[in-house]
Amino acid sequence: MEEALTVLGDPSAPTVVQRRTHDLGLRVGDDGNFRSFGDYMHAKVSKLLDQCHSGVPTTSAIFAGISIYVDGHTDPPSHELRRLIIENGGEYHHYYLHGRTTYQVAANLAKTKVERLRASEKIIKPEYITDCLKKGRLLPEGDYLLFGGKENAPNNANVAPVQQFFNRSRLHLISTMATELKRFVATMQANEAVHEFPSRAKLGHLVGPVIPTTPIICHIDMDCFFVSVALRSRPELIGKPVAVTHSSANSNAYGEIASCSYEARAHGVYARQFVREAMKTCPDLVCVPYEFDAYVATAKQLYSTLARYTLALKAISCDELYFDLGALCAELSITDPLAIISIIRAEITAVTGCVASAGLGPNWLVARLATKKAKPAGQVYVTAEEAPEFVQSLPISDLPSVGWSNCETIQEQLGANVTTCRQLVERSLPELRSTLGFALGEKVYRAIRGQCDPMEFVQSVDQKSVSVNVNFGVRLKDKPALEELISSISTELKGRLEQIDRAGMLLSVKLLIRQPDAPIEPAKYGAHGPVYPLRKSCKLPRPTTDADVIRINAMRLIGGFQPAVVISDIRGIALHMTKLFTLAGQPIASSGGPKDGTTSLWQFIQTKTNKDGQIADFTWKPITKKKPIDSSNKSPSKAVQTNIADADSEDFSLRLSEVVNPISHRPTAPKRVLGNLPSLPPALTPPSNQFSSICIPDRRNKALNVAGVLIPLQSPILDADISAVLFHLREYVLSLQLRPLKHLISDWERHTHRSSDPAASTAAIARACRFVDWLCLKLHGSVVFGDDDPDSGGEVDFFEKVCATPKKTTQKTVPESPDLFCDDAVAEVAVSIESPKKARKRRNPPPQLFQPQKKPKRPIPKKSSAKRRVIDVINLSSDDDVIILD
Repeated sequence: MEEALTVLGDPSAPTVVQRRTHDLGLRVGDDGNFRSFGDYMHAKVSKLLDQCHSGVPTTSAIFAGISIYVDGHTDPPSHELRRLIIENGGEYHHYYLHGRTTYQVAANLAKTKVERLRASEKIIKPEYITDCLKKGRLLPEGDYLLFGGKENAPNNANVAPVQQFFNRSRLHLISTMATELKRFVATMQANEAVHEFPSRAKLGHLVGPVIPTTPIICHIDMDCFFVSVALRSRPELIGKPVAVTHSSANSNAYGEIASCSYEARAHGVYARQFVREAMKTCPDLVCVPYEFDAYVATAKQLYSTLARYTLALKAISCDELYFDLGALCAELSITDPLAIISIIRAEITAVTGCVASAGLGPNWLVARLATKKAKPAGQVYVTAEEAPEFVQSLPISDLPSVGWSNCETIQEQLGANVTTCRQLVERSLPELRSTLGFALGEKVYRAIRGQCDPMEFVQSVDQKSVSVNVNFGVRLKDKPALEELISSISTELKGRLEQIDRAGMLLSVKLLIRQPDAPIEPAKYGAHGPVYPLRKSCKLPRPTTDADVIRINAMRLIGGFQPAVVISDIRGIALHMTKLFTLAGQPIASSGGPKDGTTSLWQFIQTKTNKDGQIADFTWKPITKKKPIDSSNKSPSKAVQTNIADADSEDFSLRLSEVVNPISHRPTAPKRVLGNLPSLPPALTPPSNQFSSICIPDRRNKALNVAGVLIPLQSPILDADISAVLFHLREYVLSLQLRPLKHLISDWERHTHRSSDPAASTAAIARACRFVDWLCLKLHGSVVFGDDDPDSGGEVDFFEKVCATPKKTTQKTVPESPDLFCDDAVAEVAVSIESPKKARKRRNPPPQLFQPQKKPKRPIPKKSSAKRRVIDVINLSSDDDVIILD
């Protein structure tokens, strides 16, 4: 007690905080505060080291003296590596400490980080930790080094950024697996003669005397495929909310959920949701990483299981397929299709360890919709009689090819209360075509009645195009970075072309450009955010797979965009190759072949006629520019087959005379010659340009053409210009051209930086948007740009004045045409024409500012200068079939 009182009375005695500060080695001033930010970070690192290592029991000393820092996403994740390294005598660092951290653990590393590596720093793969634990000792690091420092080359091949992107992309896996599974099915169908069906023995007790003839299509879909594969190795998570994503389960994760269990969906979690948002609705959510190799193996097991029953398969994706159940029932004389599906689903579960649902229907559309009703772990059969009523009870959004945008269009044009298929049955086919477009309108019209196109179960794998699309993590600083990315994409495209033994001749480039009002970094980390697309194509001199040729032409296309592309605003790049040829120079024929005796386009091009008019074989012949080939002296039998590799200096072209010999004469009916008729004057009014899109008419950028109105760029915008623009925008609204209207406003916003006063241009655009919202709210009760109260700006009087402006029209004066087929046998008609001098003035008006000048028409000959001309008297008989005007 006396000692305690002595200490309390001694001001020089250290306090508890001072002792703790001394024990942790913290750097603080005499007043107890940190002297700099470095002192604060030193204290934070010390605190984290003490926090994560205290209270953790040590089971071995395998990693004694080794410390790690985890950089980025790894498998196993960072929290699992921390537990493993600490429990086995190592040290885990939350921050990289130069000179103290032994290894950085990473699956891959960005180029900028590689450039900043010091010579002594080592990047090691996460497999090094797990493999050392399996062996019970430290293994040589050489086989696990990702990078050995800046002076040393990477231990493994330097993986291109594009390849890194595809290695971690689930969407790339799904599309690639779909192509591989189609080849897998096509190979089995090609060997059908020797293929066996051992699992049909399980259906022997279902065989009956009656042979069913009802067409039945079955749709198989795995339940929560990615999650089901993950739960096979994690049985303790069965029945818990689980999600598959790249991110870990914390409230700050920016990853996107790819798949989630039904327990997670019950808490409001859904696919494509951010992890941080899902954690708010489901705090107990467990996130597991992707297992791409397991997905591929499970998909092969699924298709192999179905192939033990039938080869009438249609591959869709890694977890989804169709097969012809009606043909199987007819072949085995089974009248209970649900019993067959129960047996097949049980075998799928036994082989793959995952659960599948099934939908049965008279066609693939009804079967697919029935699968949605069968989930999870169920099966539903909708007969042909029940199909119309079943489909009409569903919401419109359940129909294939009808997304949220189409649903909005339906509600905008057909009524806000139109949400079910039954409500669309009352609409006619022309009305749906007008609302959704010709093709989609007809498809929806048939779908709501339970009808669709038949499905072919002969798998085709002929590709008509090959593309490489990178739209995640694209952040470019300058032109060298763009060239490097284009080079990487070109190399990937070359590999995909060679993989299918094809060469391409038409190259297309697609860029995703950040919208002017979009944030630099969107909510989802690395995503492209709000963008607009730019496309450009070019035809190559000959089919090629050369990566350098693809790269050079791609850069040339990107440089040809007007206005020039801002490299830092590029958020996605895609290269698309079409017009494919085999590497031997042969074009790809149509896979389906002609129907109903018709001839396909390729068949027409691949044939030509000889001198006798008979069809002969056609082969591509290279034609040099220096020495043209005379096709008239070249017989079809001497056609030369040329390889692409041997045609370096030649262009592949095709003459019409080599495709078909034109017929010089065609039979005609007896003709009677009429007198010369006078030329009618052309239309007096120019074509309307009220729906023209925005453009830059000249390279000096003096004005913008907004809906046919020239807006100056180097001078203030006048109220008259704004009134003219709003008048034309009114025509968009009245004709319900809302989508072109949105594109026009977006283009106008994109060019505001070219104006001498960007603020005035922005204000003019905002004024135009308020006008459109005011007019739409007045006419249709809804807005386009989201301004629910466009009257608040006090511009109603101005808007009403614009709408009250009468539309200027020019009355056309069209001379009356002569009635050549009147009842009288003789018709004498006189038509007045104007003089050639006036006609030339009218046909060639003075060129407008920044408008392309049209080539003047050929002037009327001087001998036609008479002011009046009388048509010759013509006798017309009722027996005349053909009239020829000379």
